[in-house]
This record gives sequence, structure tokens and C-alpha cells, in this order.
Amino acid sequence: MAVLLDDAWVKVQAKTFTKWLNNKISARNIQINDLVKDLSDGIVLIHLLEILSNESLGRYAARPKLRVQRFENVNIALEFVKSKKIQLTNIGAEDIVDGNRKIILGLIWTLILRFTISDINDQGLSAREGLLLWCQRKTACYDDVHVDNFSSSWNDGLAFCALLDIHRPDLIDYDTLDKSDHRGNMQLAFDIASKEIGIPDLLDVEDVCDVAKPDERSLMTYIAYWFHAFSQMDRVENAGRRVEKFVSNMNGAWEMQNSYELRMRALLQQIAEQRKAWEAAKFDGTYVDAREQNRLFSQYKQKSKRAWVAEKSDLAGLLGNIKTKLATYRLLPYEPPLELSLDALEKAWSGLVDAEHKRSQIINNTIRDIKNNLRKGFADKANDFALALQTITMSISGLEGEVDDQLQHTNQIARNLPPLDQYLDIIARLDTQCQEANIEENDFTTYTYDELAYELGLVRSSVQKKLAFLENQMVARNMTNLTPIQLEEFESVFRHFDRDLSNNLQELEFSAALASLGLVYDEREMHERFAEVAGRGGSVSFEQFIRFMVDVTEDQNTAEQVFESFREIADGKPYVTEMDLTHSLIPDEIVRDLVDSMPKHRGPDALEDREADKFDYVRFMEKFMPLIKRVLRATIAVFYAGHDGQVFREPLYFYNISANAEISRAANVTDTVTKKHETLTILFTCLPLIRRTNIIMADTTRPATPPQAPRQRAMDITPEQVRRMEESRLKAKALRQQHEASTLRTAQASRPGYPVTTTAGQKRPHSAVANSVPATSRDARYTPPKPGNGMAGMQDDTDIRAARKFQKYVEYDFSKMTDTKGGFMTAEDDPHNKTLHAPEADGKPANMTMKEWERQQLQRRLRDARAGPFEPGLSVLDKREITKKCRECSSLEIDWQWEELLHCCVCHTCKDKFPEKYSLLTKTEAKDDYLLTDPELKDEGLLPHLEKPNPHKSHWNPMQLYLRFQVEDYAFSEKKWGTSEALDEEFDRRQRETKERKEKKFRSKLNELKKRTRVDAYKRARGGGGGEFGDVLGGGKHEHEWGRSVEDGETGMMKKSCVECGMEVEELEF
Repeated sequence: MAVLLDDAWVKVQAKTFTKWLNNKISARNIQINDLVKDLSDGIVLIHLLEILSNESLGRYAARPKLRVQRFENVNIALEFVKSKKIQLTNIGAEDIVDGNRKIILGLIWTLILRFTISDINDQGLSAREGLLLWCQRKTACYDDVHVDNFSSSWNDGLAFCALLDIHRPDLIDYDTLDKSDHRGNMQLAFDIASKEIGIPDLLDVEDVCDVAKPDERSLMTYIAYWFHAFSQMDRVENAGRRVEKFVSNMNGAWEMQNSYELRMRALLQQIAEQRKAWEAAKFDGTYVDAREQNRLFSQYKQKSKRAWVAEKSDLAGLLGNIKTKLATYRLLPYEPPLELSLDALEKAWSGLVDAEHKRSQIINNTIRDIKNNLRKGFADKANDFALALQTITMSISGLEGEVDDQLQHTNQIARNLPPLDQYLDIIARLDTQCQEANIEENDFTTYTYDELAYELGLVRSSVQKKLAFLENQMVARNMTNLTPIQLEEFESVFRHFDRDLSNNLQELEFSAALASLGLVYDEREMHERFAEVAGRGGSVSFEQFIRFMVDVTEDQNTAEQVFESFREIADGKPYVTEMDLTHSLIPDEIVRDLVDSMPKHRGPDALEDREADKFDYVRFMEKFMPLIKRVLRATIAVFYAGHDGQVFREPLYFYNISANAEISRAANVTDTVTKKHETLTILFTCLPLIRRTNIIMADTTRPATPPQAPRQRAMDITPEQVRRMEESRLKAKALRQQHEASTLRTAQASRPGYPVTTTAGQKRPHSAVANSVPATSRDARYTPPKPGNGMAGMQDDTDIRAARKFQKYVEYDFSKMTDTKGGFMTAEDDPHNKTLHAPEADGKPANMTMKEWERQQLQRRLRDARAGPFEPGLSVLDKREITKKCRECSSLEIDWQWEELLHCCVCHTCKDKFPEKYSLLTKTEAKDDYLLTDPELKDEGLLPHLEKPNPHKSHWNPMQLYLRFQVEDYAFSEKKWGTSEALDEEFDRRQRETKERKEKKFRSKLNELKKRTRVDAYKRARGGGGGEFGDVLGGGKHEHEWGRSVEDGETGMMKKSCVECGMEVEELEF
């Protein structure tokens, strides 16, 4: 079977190569029948090589009779082949002369491959791969054709029919073919190729059709003829396309000439009419008329003149483009008529500028006298008001002496502030009159109403802060039980949580302040504590806060406080161990006395305390607290029995008390018992003492609290922890001062006349975007006032500065940066950035198949082939009846990149003229300002976008830019939000949900803070009443003696160290 197959391909190749050779040497009237016999003398081979290479091989034996002569002829041919750098492997003259059929077929195939197929290469591929890629591209649109090789892919004849249909659809109707008739389809394709196109019949139908594996070399030889024939046809079609493109571009040049003349004539006519209107204008001598004339003149400069300037520049550019287009095709240049030339336009423009200057002088001279009178009236009042503010400021800053005298003087200043408000109203009315008169400058004063109103607010704030400070100092001076460090700590905490600077704390702020100081209460007790401290006022003042902290931190030496301390040491258990007492830093001799005096505990205990001695501090304290003896016993009995004998380590006041009727009889208190295992309600008769000892019954409907996991005992406080505590206190003080500075800056930024901006990354509703951004602001930035305006040049002295000699501090100029919400964009590009203009990668993407990649590359080359020295936007591939023009001004000079990528026809002039429609939005702005989603922004059919390198990313990944009016059209359509009001409602809803989530998270974190710091409640009092931040607990009070401040070489901050304990703290300078 193998021998038969071998003979089959030899026969097919011999027949095919014989036809191919006869086709080539037919030009010399030579014909062969037997490939082996006719090539043995070398003459036919020499003729073939001369025809293929178009070169002469020199002298040879024309009539070889001897074997030596035939060898010489064959060697001449083979040497010529080798000279063309064609590699011949195992092919010698003896094989040709002796008629080795396979060697001869290999030689002929080598010549076919070198002289016929080798010029078929595409994208650097080999001849075989290039020919296969050509076949695949041509037949890719036919579902029934799959060309994967030069063998089995061709045996049904459909591939040949598809090649005919794609190039010559007039010769064959592919859709009417019978796909199952393989021989008929192949014979039809061979006949049409031979008769209509001139492709020689190298193959027969039986050589290819229904053959399991047709000969690949024979097919490649035959298909190469198809490739050369159709390539010639493509070159003819390309020539016709070039002619059509030339004619189309000439039509474009004529349209540009016509457009130039029409636009030039209209511009000259508008200039002449404007000059006539100014010459005929008259003034009636009133300010209203002069103001109206000034408004019309300003409107002309803002609208008409700007449009004419842009039109003048566009006409000059259009004329240059016309001349360049004609010069490109070496045609006669275009010269417009003299009355429509650029010189005529320059002459008319010069006359317009002179008339405009005269018109401006007339208007200014008419209203100057009225404005001067208004300026002087405003300046007199403003200067007097500023002098009064300076006097008050100097009085505040120069206060010295006793606190009582300073407080009295400050109160007197505060009583003098209301008349200033009335005086400021007079200045406001004068400022309104100046604004109505369009007065923008005043040489008689340097103050504006906005400045004076802002400075009055600063003075009022300074007086209030001074009063609050002096009152707090009076309170602090009377609190003699607190040390200076404690007072400073309490004051810093109070100031930090006093967000509104009202010198009062609300309930939530009061709870957070106590939690930061380690005082944690449950929600009900915190409400009761706040009600007791605040009283009827509804808020806690600084004096009330200090008095409460004094009551909490000082030692009262009462039995209730001692019992509370025992409960804290025992961590909620009804007993204590010797280890608990030792860990609480009680001196050893006192621990021994307590162990000897306290009775042993006989009730249930915790698992970790089974082996240790347990002491009943409840019975120990009964003799000191007789009033609640029975209450405590009943509570503990109910507590233990209510959980079926289980032992829990949580505090007593976190449990629902459920018990049997027998347990209620053991408690000598007023009780209400319903049934077995139902709720037992205990009515205590000593409520104040119960509140102090934190024995609170929970809601009867609350489920039983599960047992709490054993807690790990805290280790002794190390010097490093002490240093961190001191450092945290200093940082809290720094944060408070920083908050005051930021509040002052916020007040300055929100005063009248200044926009309120948002921080980077903060969302804005559409109403804020639409109302706050001027239409001429291309990048949606606020333009600060120029030097010379009222508020320009003012500096905020309250800004926090970097530490002295901090060498790593860098001050960025944010006035030259744009917040894109995806990063900060600088005004200048990095000149050393080569990646910004780097070409796109030519490699195949990993997620794309080879066929898809080849199709994309082909489409890209076809698109690039349209580019040339022609006008962008004009293409012969477009339909003649459809002319792409600017959607605003109907100009032909549209931005071709926007038309191709954004599907928007608009010129460069209109893009700058209408930034509210044609400005670009980043992906982050589209998501934040219009609440669009990622799937919507990724949909090219819904919202097309541009891609440009992002200069804010180290890897320069492309960022997506969207057209503003396309985003707004979709966002305000029925598919999305419908209207801008609906968008604002959705924005407000999301803000409310975000606020609720933050509040919920804050409450959760606060509860976690309470749980974590509950065990620390007694640590502040266990140092003997004199403990402070930085003290060595258990070793007595320690006063720090600070050394000289030195600079830290690593951070640049100033730090100082205690000469005794070695603790280091950083000094923050503001």
C-alpha cells in the first residue's frame, strides 16, 4: 500500500511539473513529453533557467551525443543554480543524466519554489506561509471554506470557486453551487481559470478531488499561478482607485475655494456695517445710556470680535491649505480676487481697530466722572472701618496682666462689635452701587467689601476664642486637684472633639472624648452621665467637663469606689485571686494583708482559676456597705443560678436575669415571679448606689449572653509604652492646633465672592458642576483673580509650615496643576519622557488568535493606505453624496481623529469656541459627575472614547477620554437618569447612604473601643493619685527634666530627652 501511494504522488508531480515546464519553455517553441528523458541532456534545463532568470548561461553543447557532453550541460545548469544561492542537497549531474525521477522532481520543485513562489511573501513570512495566508484572507468570508494547508483543504473544489468569486464575481455564482458536487465544482473552477483568466491547466480534477491527501507541491505550483494572475488584477484596480481619489480631491479643492470666497465676503461686510453703526451712535448724557453703550461694546468684544478673529485666522489657514493642495498635484496656484485677498482683509481690519479704539475712549470719558464720585464715597467708609478693625485686633493681641482684667476688657470689646455690623451694611450698599456702575478698580482704597466682611469675621472669631480661652483659664485655675499635664491633656481632648468651636460638647462628642481618655460606659449609663453633667443646657461646657474629670480621676476614698475598684481588678468575677491583686500593682505588703483578711470564695469559679486561692471581695465589702448587702447577695445568687450553674466572666450588668421561683425566695428584695424559667424583675431600693456600682438589669426580652472567652492578663507597662503614651498626647495637641488652622482656612475660602471647591476625589452633583464652572473654562478649573484685584495677593498666615531645617520638604505649586480625579496633571509635559510618544506595540495580544490578529493587521494597513498628502477628512472611499462637515459651522476642515474615533464631525475652531460641549472628560469625571458605570463606559457603541498615555502612572497606561456632550446626552436620556434633577436626586441619595454607613461604622468602632479599653479604666488611678503620662507606675511620681532640644538627622524634627528616664518626645512647630 505504501508503494502505491508513493507511486501516486510521483506520477502527479511528474505530470504537473511537465505541464509547468512546457508552459515556461513554450516561448522558445520547445515541448517535452517525458520529464526524465528530455532533461537528461541538460539542454531543456539550460533553456528553462535562461527563461526564469532572464540571463544567458553562455556556451553549451547544443547537440550532445556523448555522455560527457550531457554531463557538461547539466553541470553548467547546476552551477548557475548554485550561483543564485539556491541550495541543492544530494543533487548531482549523474542523477539527472541517469534519469533519477525523484531527484529530477526535487530539482524542478526547487526551481519552482525559487523563481515562482519565493516572491510571494507577506509580513516577513516564508513563501509557503505567505501563499497560505493569501488564500486564507481571500476565503475568510466564506463559511464553507477552511484553508489550513495545501492538501486536504482543496479536494472539494470550493476553495477554487471562492477565489474566483472574490476576485471575479461576474464569472461564477458561488451561492448557486452544489456544495456536495466536488468534481463538478472543481472542473468548473479549472475551466473558468483556464479560459477566462489564462491560468494553465497544471492539474486534473482526479489529481485533487476526493483524494485523501493530494500532492502539496503540485497544488502550491498551481495555486501560485492563481496568485500572480489575481495580483495583476489588483494592481489595475489600485490604479483606477488612484484616479478616482485624485478626481475626488480636486472636487474638494474647488469646494474649499468656493467656501473661502463666501466667508471672506461675509466677514468684510460685517466689519463695514459695525463701523457705520459706531459712527451713527449718539449719547443722551445719562449714566443709564452710557452703561448700555458700554454693555453693547463689551458684548461686541466678547462675541463678535472673537468670532471675527477666529474667522480671520481660519481664512488665512484655508487659503494656505488650498495652495498646498494644488501644489501637491502640481496644478496652477489659486489667487483670490483683489477685493477678497488677505491684503484687503488686513486693511479693513486695521480700520476696525482704529474705530474700536475711538469708541472705547468716548465711552470711558463719558462715565469716568460718575465712577470717581462713587469710588471716593466707598473709600472713605472702607478706610474708617478697616482702621476700627485694626484697633480691635491690636487691643486683643496686646492684652496683658491678670486674667480677670483681660476677661473684663475682652467682654467690653465683644459689646462693641454689633455697631460694626451696621456700619458694614452701609459699606455693602455703597459696594452695590459701585457694582451697578461697573466699577472694577478704586485707587482711593485697597479694601473691598469681601475683605472687610471676612476680616470682621476673623475679629469676631478672635474675640470669641479669646473669651473662651480666658474663661477656661479661670476654670482651670480653680481646679487645684489636677496637675498641669492633666489639665493640658483634658483641654486638648476637649478642643479636639469640639468640632464647631462652640466651647461645648454634644452627647456623641462627649462620649468620644471620654472614650479617648479611657472612660467607657454602656449606652444607657453614658446617656445618664451626660444628662447629669450637662443639666438643662443640653451640652457640656469646658467647666462642666473639667469638673466631671476631676470627680472621676480623684480618689474619693469611699466604700463604693473601693468596691468598684475590686470589681475592675477581678474583671467582673465575684472573687479575686492573689495573682489579680499582684497584676494591679498593689504593693506586696498590702496584698498579704488583703489575703489574710478576705474570706475564701466558696461558689462557682472560672476554669483558669481552679487551682488558685480565691477570695470573696463581696463578703469582704459587706461590712463596709451594709445598705446594699442583701441586694448584692440576691443579685449574685440570681446571676449564678440563672445560667444553670455555669460560670461567666463578663460583668454583672450585662445579663438577663432568669431564674426559678426558688431562687427568687432566696433574694430578700421585692420581686415578681410569674412561672418557672420566666423573668425575675428585681426592684432595687438603693438606685444611686446601684448606678454607681454599675449593676444594671438588661431588657427582659434580650437573650442570654453567651460566656465570654478568657482574657489574657495585661503585662506591666514598659518604658517604651510610656513613651508612646506621651507621644500620643503631643500628637493629639498638634491635631487640635492643625484643626483650628484648617477651620480658619475654610472660613477664608467660603467668604462671599470666592468659590467653594471640593477636595481631590470628592464627588460633585451635576448642579454644582453646571453652575460653578464657567462656559469658557475648558478644563473646568476656577481661574483665580489677577493681581490688582481686591483679594489677590493675600496670604494665609495660619498655614501649617514644615519643621525647621526639614530638608525633605517639597512645596508644590498647585496653581499649575489640574485635579483630573485620577491624578494631578501638570501644565507642562516632561521633556525627557520618551514613552509618551512611543508607538503602539506591534506584537500579537495574548488574548487574540492568529487569524484575528492577521485580520486586524490587514485592516490597519488598509486604513493607513488611505493616508497621503491630501486634506484630512476627505477620502475617495467615502460616498460622494455625503460630505463630512463641521456640525457647528459646516466647515470642511474637521478633526479627522475625532470623526474616526468619537464619530463627531467638528472643526478645531468650534472645539475651542464651545468648550461646554466639546471638552474632554476623564473616565473618573464621567463616573463621579454623571454616575456612570464601568460597563457603560467600556461600551464603544454607547460612548466612544479616545485613549492617550496617562502621565500620572509610572507605566504610562492609556487613559480614556470622553466627549462632554455625548456623556450628557446619554446621562440625561431616558436610558439613564432622564434629567439633571434626577441625577442630583440620585447623587443625594448615595451621599445619604454613604453618610449612614460611616455613622454605623463609627458607632461600631466606638463600641469596640469601649470593649478594648474597659480593662484600662482602673490603670489611671492605681498609681496613687499622682500618676501622669510618662510616670513609671508603681515607683512613685516622676517629674521629667528635659534636656536641650536637638534635631533628628533622619526625620528633620526637633526632639528632646529626659535626663533621668531617657524618654524622648518630638516637638512640633506650627
